[in-house]
Amino acid sequence: MRGGGRGGGGEEEEEEEEEEEEEEEEEEEEEEKKKKKKKKKKKGRRRKKKKKKKKKKKKKKKKKKKKKKKKKKKKKKKKKKKKKKKKKKKKKKKKKKKKKKKKRLNEATSVALSRS
Repeated sequence: MRGGGRGGGGEEEEEEEEEEEEEEEEEEEEEEKKKKKKKKKKKGRRRKKKKKKKKKKKKKKKKKKKKKKKKKKKKKKKKKKKKKKKKKKKKKKKKKKKKKKKKRLNEATSVALSRS
């Protein structure tokens, strides 16, 4: 199941929306009675802060995912580097073998020529 930590999700959201609507209605009634703007501003600020916190949490989750992807890329790069190193070593060994063969042949021919 996806969205595990939410606990069902849909029902809670509906309840929260209903509560918010009720709160707004109560606020409007209070405003009509007292006609003070301070209370409305405070509640508005509080709501904005909550939304900001939620956004921050989402950003953190995204960052974590990005880090994981980077790690995977690093592993791939390391594997590629190892393969390249192995190839280089093999090439060096082959070159050394060829040089040794040439040396032996040259020595053999020079010895044969000196004998004749």
